[in-house]
Order: sequence, then C-alpha cells, then structure tokens
Amino acid sequence: MLPRWGAIALILVLSSLEWSTTRLATAQQYDTLKPTVSAKAAKALRTKVMQALRNPSALAANRGAIDDYFKKYYFRIMTDTSPQGLGRLAKSREDLFKRILRSSTSKPTQDYITGLTLKAMRVVATGRYHPAVRYNAVLILGELDQKYATKGAPPIPLPAGTDALLDLLEKDEIKKVKIPPMLKVGALVGLERHARFGIDPQYQSRVTQRAIQLIEQQETPAEMTPEVHHWLKCLAGQVLARQFASSGPDEAVNKALLSMIGDQKMSLEDRCRVAALLKEMDYSAAQGLDRTTTVVTLGNLAQAVTSDEAGRARDFKEEMLRGSAGQFQRGAYQAGRAAGGLDSGPHYQRRRLLDRLVALTQGIDAVSAGANPEVKGQLQGLADALRPVIATASEKGTTDVDITDPVIELASNIDQVIRSWKSADQPAEDEAKTVDEFT
Repeated sequence: MLPRWGAIALILVLSSLEWSTTRLATAQQYDTLKPTVSAKAAKALRTKVMQALRNPSALAANRGAIDDYFKKYYFRIMTDTSPQGLGRLAKSREDLFKRILRSSTSKPTQDYITGLTLKAMRVVATGRYHPAVRYNAVLILGELDQKYATKGAPPIPLPAGTDALLDLLEKDEIKKVKIPPMLKVGALVGLERHARFGIDPQYQSRVTQRAIQLIEQQETPAEMTPEVHHWLKCLAGQVLARQFASSGPDEAVNKALLSMIGDQKMSLEDRCRVAALLKEMDYSAAQGLDRTTTVVTLGNLAQAVTSDEAGRARDFKEEMLRGSAGQFQRGAYQAGRAAGGLDSGPHYQRRRLLDRLVALTQGIDAVSAGANPEVKGQLQGLADALRPVIATASEKGTTDVDITDPVIELASNIDQVIRSWKSADQPAEDEAKTVDEFT
C-alpha cells in the first residue's frame, strides 16, 4: 500500500510544480555544464575507471582518469537540459550505482568515487540548474553509502549524505538559491532510506527534530498545494517510523504521528496510511506514551472511515435500485457482472475499503503491543469489529453488492464500540459524549 502511495504522490508533487517550472523556464536560463572531453575520450577513461573499481592497487595510477571521467564528463552530462539530457537522468543515476559504485570490489576506489559524487551532487542540488536535474542530484545524495550492500550485509548510509539531505530540508535557500518543495520531497525520500538502514548517531536527533517540525507545520506554504504539503508531512512521518522501528516511538514522535491521524484537513487515505506506519515501530518497547489519547485518536479515525464508507455504500445501493417496486436487483447485478457488462454502471470501491480498514487494523494491532489490559481490550474490540468486513471484502467471488450491507452495519458497530469505552476520569453524567466531543 505505502509504496503505491509513494509513487502516486510523487507524481502529484511533480505535476503540481509543472506550471511553476514552465514559468521559470521562460524567465531564466538554467545553468548547464558542458563536457570538456568528448564521448569517445570518455569511453576510454571509463575503461580505466572500471579497472580501478576491480583492483585496489590501480587507484593511484588511474586517479587522474577517474577525475577526468566524472568531473569533465559524467557529472556534466547530468546537467543537460535538452529533452534527451533530461530523459537520460534516471538511466545515468542507475548506471552510477548499479554498474559503478555497487559493483566495485575495490573499497578505496569506491570511497573515492563516492566522495567525488557527494561533492558534485551537493553543488548541483543547490545550484541554479533545471528542477529535474536538481531533483536527480538529491536522489543520488540519498543513495550514497559509506558501505554499500553485499549479499551478507545491508548498506550503511553515508553520514555526509545525511547532512546534505538535512541541509536541503532545513533551509529555504542556500547561497541565495531557493530550495523548492520538490527538493524537500527528494530529501525526505533519501532520509527515509537512511532511517531504514541506520542514521549515523550524530544526525539522529537532528533528523527527528526536523521531521517533527514539518509534521507540526499547520499553514500550507505559499509555494505548495495542500495535497503536496500533506504528502510532505506523511513522508516525514515515514522517516520517523523507520527511525524508531526497533526502539518504539517516544512521546514526541507518537504525538506527531497522532496529530496527522487526527487531522481532519488531511484526506482519509493519508490519515489511514499514517496509521499503517505505526506497525513499523515496536510499541512493546515504547515507554511513557499517552496510550489513552492514542486509542481515542484511532477510534475517531475508525468512526470517520466507516461513516464515510457507509455513506458510499448507501449511495451505491440507491443507484442499484430498479423497477417500480424499488427492489434491489442483486441477481441482475451479478449476472451483468459475470457477463462483463457493468463497466459503465455503479461501483462500490472495495479496494479503497480494504486499503483503509487494513491500514487501521495494522495501526491498532501495533499500539496493542505493550498496552495495559484496559487499553488492549479497547483496541481489540475495535479491531474485532473491523476484521469480519475485511475478510468478507477479501473473499474471492465477493461482489460489490455482497459487501454493502456489512459496510453499513460496520459503521453502527464501530459507534457502539466507541460508546462502550469508559474513561476513568470522565464524569458519569458525561459518559454519553462521543469520542470527538472530549478530544
């Protein structure tokens, strides 16, 4: 679910910036660096680069060739703003890692080229280059490693790369060059990878602090749409979830994630996906959390989701009413579906339902770990109400018609679960209040 969300949201980010990028392109000339060696000469230089990558003792003899290949050719063609140049950015980035850095059997040469790449990409990412060129540079910064993965060991991200990504995330401009939202998205993509494999201790608190600051930002920056701003915040949440996977969240991190889960300005899809991030962390190891607020927040989201789905299910049923007697034509619907003739008719999106409910249960199950019996019981009741509908919607052969009544009933069941919760400090005369009224 999350990888697909990431791909779709990234397209959203790039699309939202298309107009501003086009406008900038007509108002200024982007910097480019033309190669100072020919493609033929670069091919000969690459042969020497590959020799040094395979033989540690060959680095000293080929250092000049390595410098010329990358500084005078390879990094320069990555700034080409022609359609052909922009079109080969991804291929050049893949070549750098797949065929050069990650294929090396010479650690000294690998480290040397990594250092050259770090320096060059920091310059490109913060320079007056085409937005796609700068974004590509940021992605490269996020993939640089101090120790590249082997069959027996995961990678160790490059600490200086973490520092470079944080600079882009923390500053609005560097050397009077603006850092647009697209680059901040790229920086978060890189930091999520670093958090997954381990952030160097000297940068851990800095990463956490900046991620929380982004999540807590209430006003949408002028250069962003609300959708892009929410995506940026969700990415920051993903960084935190990766960073605190083994230790479990502290109260500040948990509070930041809950603020998104409970944010009614965000879409239900985003809120559910943040709830799913909770499963990335070990709540059994977490200490000092306000579990009551966590339960209430998840309960509110469950109510919002099931109420929305119930409304959609009712709309679907109304569209399916046929005949003067207003009978629900289940048989006709199923026959038409079997014949493949319902593409233009009404649909109830079971995939959306499943994505939302599965994300919810993942978050609920995660928080249950390490909770006291009372909290665990509340969460269990919430999950128990959701799981039968998930099972029904997942069954092979289940139609849209089959799931609508269970979805409508689910909304009532969730409301009953929420009403059954008792708060130890809630006055008896206020026990009938809904969860939303006391949060």
